[in-house]
Amino acid sequence: MQKSLLRIHKLIFILFASTFSGKVFAQSVQTGKSYINISKPTGGTIQNGDQLEIRAVIAVSSSSVYFARYNDTIPTGTTYIANSIRFTTNEGMNYGTPLRVNGLLTDAGGDDEARFNAGVLRVNIGSLTRSGGGQTAAYNAVAAPNIIDVLPAASGCRIYNTGRPSFYGGTCIIMVTYRVTINTTAGNTFTIPGGAFRYKTANTLSEITLPSIVRRLNTMTVMVTDPLPVCDAVGNNSIVGNGGNFGSGSTQNLNPAPAAGTVVPGYQWRAFSSPTTGPNDSMFTVANNTSPTASTNVSLAYPNSNRLFNVWDIIGDHTNAANPVLGNPATTAGQPGGYMAVVNAAYGINNAVQQTVNGLCPDTYYEFSAWFRNICRRCSCDTSGKGSGSTGFKSYMAPVVPNTNDSAGVLPNLTFQVDGMDYYTTGNLDYNGQWIKKGFLFKTGAGQNSVNIVIRNNAPGGGGNDWVMDDVSFSTCLPGLAMRPSNNPVYCQNGQVDMSVVVQSFYSNYQYYRWERSIDNGASWNNAPLSPSPLTFSYTYNSPYYVDTVEYPSFIANPANNGHRFRIRVGTSLTNLSNNSCASYNTTDVITLGLNATCDVLQAGFKKFNCKLNIRKAELSWEVFGEMANTTFVIERSVDGRQFTEAGRVAGELKQQYNWNDETPTDSKFYYRVKMETITGIKYSPVNTVNSKGNEFELRVLNNPSYEQINLEVVSDNNQQVLLHLMDITGRIVKEEKRFLSTGVNFITVQHPAYLQGRMFLLKVTVQGKSIQKTILKN
Repeated sequence: MQKSLLRIHKLIFILFASTFSGKVFAQSVQTGKSYINISKPTGGTIQNGDQLEIRAVIAVSSSSVYFARYNDTIPTGTTYIANSIRFTTNEGMNYGTPLRVNGLLTDAGGDDEARFNAGVLRVNIGSLTRSGGGQTAAYNAVAAPNIIDVLPAASGCRIYNTGRPSFYGGTCIIMVTYRVTINTTAGNTFTIPGGAFRYKTANTLSEITLPSIVRRLNTMTVMVTDPLPVCDAVGNNSIVGNGGNFGSGSTQNLNPAPAAGTVVPGYQWRAFSSPTTGPNDSMFTVANNTSPTASTNVSLAYPNSNRLFNVWDIIGDHTNAANPVLGNPATTAGQPGGYMAVVNAAYGINNAVQQTVNGLCPDTYYEFSAWFRNICRRCSCDTSGKGSGSTGFKSYMAPVVPNTNDSAGVLPNLTFQVDGMDYYTTGNLDYNGQWIKKGFLFKTGAGQNSVNIVIRNNAPGGGGNDWVMDDVSFSTCLPGLAMRPSNNPVYCQNGQVDMSVVVQSFYSNYQYYRWERSIDNGASWNNAPLSPSPLTFSYTYNSPYYVDTVEYPSFIANPANNGHRFRIRVGTSLTNLSNNSCASYNTTDVITLGLNATCDVLQAGFKKFNCKLNIRKAELSWEVFGEMANTTFVIERSVDGRQFTEAGRVAGELKQQYNWNDETPTDSKFYYRVKMETITGIKYSPVNTVNSKGNEFELRVLNNPSYEQINLEVVSDNNQQVLLHLMDITGRIVKEEKRFLSTGVNFITVQHPAYLQGRMFLLKVTVQGKSIQKTILKN
C-alpha cells in the first residue's frame, strides 16, 4: 500500500516480472505481465473454454519516456477475442484516450493506438493530463500495416511520470490488456509469451543515435485442468515450518526474525513498531497483532494512529479459530498468540510461499490451500494521485467519464503454482473483513514424491494489495469412513459380531485396504487375524461419490475380545499400503468392541415398524413378538441414516403394540430405529424414515456399474406398489417388474436379463404416476 502521508513514490507490483539495468533511469521504469481468469472471478482451476485477460503493465516514476509501445504474441493454445485491447488503470478500470475516447480500441490499423493482425499485436502508449501536473501526450495511431516494431511508421507515444493514471502524483501506471479464450484440452499446458515494452529516454527518433530500450516480460506456463471436488478428509500437512501456520509466541512480532527468503522471498523484514514505519511497501512481518501499538480495539475509528497508516484492520491470526471466517482476535501485548504472515505489496518478482515439499506419496491427491484476508478497506488512490483520506480525493479516470468510481484499492489476486506451472487462481480477494480459504486439489504422478510449490500475488499494485496469510497446507486427501454398526458397538456375550466400514470418496484412486486390530487400547496395531491380507475395493459410483462397504468376518463376542479395536488401512497401491507415511488410517475411525456380560442374544423380535409424518413431526408405531418382562424400547433418531442418537424411551407393558410421537419437528428427513432392551439382551428394528419435503419415494442405486443384478434402495412414505422398467438406449423396454414397497427403507434387487446386450441402460421407477429415471452401466 502506498501511503500519501509519507509520499513515498514506489510502485507496487507483486509477482510482476521486472527487468533492471544498472542505469539510474532504468530504475524509474517498472514493467510486468500477468493475467486474471475472467471466467472464474471467485477463483478456480484454469479450464478449456475459460476467458483470460492478459495484462502488461508499465510504470514511469521519474521524468518521461518517449515513443512508448508494447508488442505481444497471442499464446498458442488460445484464441484472441477480437477488438478486446484496452487501456486500464492498475485496478483494472478501462479508460479512454484522445484517439478513442470511449476506450474501445479496435484491431484495425490507423484509427487508434492499437493494431492486431495474424496473432501479433502492437499498442502505442501515452499518459493523460492530470490536474496539478503532467501533460496530455501526443497520441499516435499504429499505422497499418506496420504492426511489427518499426520507427517512425508506428512511433509510439510519451508517458509523463506526473501524468494520469497517477499513483500519488509521482508515478504514472498504465496497463495494456487483451483477452483470449483457452482452447487447450485438460491435462495439457500452454505458454503465455512475455512480449515487450519499448521506449526511449529522449525525444530522438533515430534508432542509430539512441536505440530503444527493450523491456522483455516474463513468460507463464499454464496447466489446463478440470476442477476436482474438495477433500472428504484432510490428512498430514507436508508444509515444513510450524506446519504452515507460522507458529506462535508472546512477542507481537516473531523473534528472532525468519531467515531471509524463508517466508516471503524477495521482501524486506519490518516488524510492527510505529503507526507510520511499517511494514511498508515491499516489506513483510510475521505477527500476532496487526496494530503498530499492539491495540486490541477493533472498533477504532478511521483514521486512527493505533491502526497501521491509520487505516489497517486490527486482527489476530487464523489457526484454530472458533469461527474460521472471523479468525482470532488480536493478541494482547505480552500474551501468547498465533502468528500469521503480513504482506505489504511490493514491486518485483516476489512469491508469498515458495518451498520444495518432500516425502509425498505417488498417485495421491493433495489439497494445496491457504487462508487469506484483505486487511485494508481504505487504501485506494484515485487516478489523479490522491489517497482516499486526502483532501480533494475523488473518482475519475478520463475526461469522457468524469463520474466513474474508483475501487477501494488494488485487490490481491493469487496464483497457486506447482513445479513451475500455474494451476489455480483465487480471483480478486475483496475486502469484507473476513478470512477466506483458497486452494485446489493436485494429484502426484506415478513415482512422484516431491513438488515445488509457489503462491504468488498475481495483482498489479499501487494503492491497496495489503493482506495476511495463514495455515498454508499441502495435505493428503483421505476417503470418508463410516463405522458400522457404530464406533462403539456393545454386544451380548456369545452374540455374533458383524462389523463393516462404509468407504466414501470423490476419488477412486484408493484401491487397497487391510483390516487391522489393536489389543492394547490403540497403542499398537497389527493385521487383524480373520482378515490379515490386503484386499481391493469394489467401488460403486453413486454420484458424486465412489462407495464401497467392506465387511470383517463375523465372530462371537466374549470376554477375551472385549475392548479390542478394529480399523482399516487404505492405500493407492500395495506399496503405499505398507508405507506408514502413505497409507490412510487414523485414531478416530475405529470400531471399539464392547461386551455386556449380563445379557444374551434375544429370541424376541419386531413384527412391524411404521413411521408417518404429522405436521412435520414423526409418529412411530411398532409390534413385537416374544416380549419379555421389564423390556425397554429405546427410540433412536438420525439425520443421515448412519449416526443415531437416543430420542426417547417407552417402557414395555407386555402388550406387543406400542406408539411414540417425536416432539422434534423436521424440515427435511429423519431416520428412526427402535432398540429392544431386556436384562438378557438387545435387538434392533429395521430403519424407517419420514420426509417433510413430501417426496413419495426416493431411489438410490447401490451398485453402478453393475454385473448380474442392480441393487436399489427405495424409501417410501407408505405401503405402495412400484413399477420397474429397464430400457436400452433406444427406449425399448427389456424388462418390466412390479414390486411392493413397505413404509420406510426397502432394498430391491433387479436381475439383468441373460440376453441383455450393451453397456448403458435406463432404469425407470414409477410410483403413483410419478417416475424417477437412472442411468445404469453394466459391466
